Formats: sequence, structure tokens, C-alpha cells
Amino acid sequence: PAASGAPPPQPMRDRRVARYIGRVSIAGAISCSATHSLVVPLDVIKTRMQTDAQLTTVRAAALAVLRSGPGKGPIRAVAFFKGLGATSAGYWLQGAAKFGGYEALKNAAFTRLRALPNGEEACAAWRLPVMVASAFGAEAVASALLCPLEVLKLRIQTDSSYAARGLLCALSSTVRSEGFGALFKGLSAICLRQLPYTAVKLVTYEFFTTLVLSAAVRARLVERADPAHAG
Repeated sequence: PAASGAPPPQPMRDRRVARYIGRVSIAGAISCSATHSLVVPLDVIKTRMQTDAQLTTVRAAALAVLRSGPGKGPIRAVAFFKGLGATSAGYWLQGAAKFGGYEALKNAAFTRLRALPNGEEACAAWRLPVMVASAFGAEAVASALLCPLEVLKLRIQTDSSYAARGLLCALSSTVRSEGFGALFKGLSAICLRQLPYTAVKLVTYEFFTTLVLSAAVRARLVERADPAHAG
């Protein structure tokens, strides 16, 4: 058996890292999918305003969306949820790839740096570049996964024939009539928006989390060292 205090064997460390990245991926998928799904009605209104020059206010666009809904009465409100399936699925994939990919790439880079003779010094010196590069790499994959579902979402929101047929039929119809490449229209624009945004968000979040946790640990140590001031 390993001596007390020795680091765990490499396979055990690998399993722990894999479980951690898996949990982060699932958490990212759930959070991104849920938050973007909740604001689908606002997205529908925004899209309607952007595609109809006569609708110049949010109220006018919302009423237009409501009038376009099927049936009568409250059932018409389903029109505010056009593209919900595409949004939910797209941001599930995007959230998993973004958060899980960020942690996976960061772990891989720091593992290589720690293997160097001056490993810890290298990790400290390259911390920010590794974090930024990991965020860029993860978001590039995440955007590529999101783009096809964003394309389908817009088709469903702006074309009643697509909306009536649903997500899978919209997918097959788009590929059949325009080719597979049509699913990646706008990918470059999405990347230009998402890559710097994600890099700033993840790196800033991690730095401030580290600062807050370090401050909390220092405060706890001060309290333990001087119980008279704990209260």
C-alpha cells in the first residue's frame, strides 16, 4: 500500500478528474439549457421585431406574436415558445462543451506544465494564457455544436411551415433543400461574439472565485488563531 500522505496513483487521479469534468459538463448543460429556455419568449419577440420593420415597439411585436398563435384564447401563447426545443437542445450541448471543455483543456495543459522540471513555476507563469486558450478552445467547439440548432431555431421562429413540422422535420428539410453546410451559416459571427465573451467570463469568474475563497480561508485562520475576536 502507498505510504500515508503520498499522492494517489495516476489511474485514481485520472478517474477523479474525469468524474469532476463530467459533473461540470452536466452542470453547464443544465444551467445553459434552462436559462436560455426561460427567455425564449423574449427571443421570439426580438426576432419578430428584427424581421418586421412595421413593429417598432416590444408591445407591438408581442401582440403580433400572440395573434399569430394557433387557436383562440390563452392557447395562442404557445407562439411565444417557438424554437424552444432547438434552444433547449442547442444550449445543452453548448453548455456541456463550454464548461466541461474548459476544465478538460485546462487540466491537460497544467498536467503537461507540471511535468516540467520547474513545473509549479511554469504553471504560475502560464496560468492566464492557459485559461484564456482553454476558454477559446472550449467555446469554439461549443459554438460549432450550437450553430445548427440556432439556424433551425430561426427557421422555426420566422417560417410557419417549419414551425408546424417541428425540429426534426425542419432539420431534414433544411439539409435536403440546402445541403449540410446550411446548418453552419453564421458560425463565424457566432464565434466572433462568443469566443471573447466566454474567455472574459470564465477567466474573470475563476479569478474572483479564487480571491473570495482565499479571503474566506484567511479569515477562518485568523479566527482560529485568535478565538477572542471570533465573534
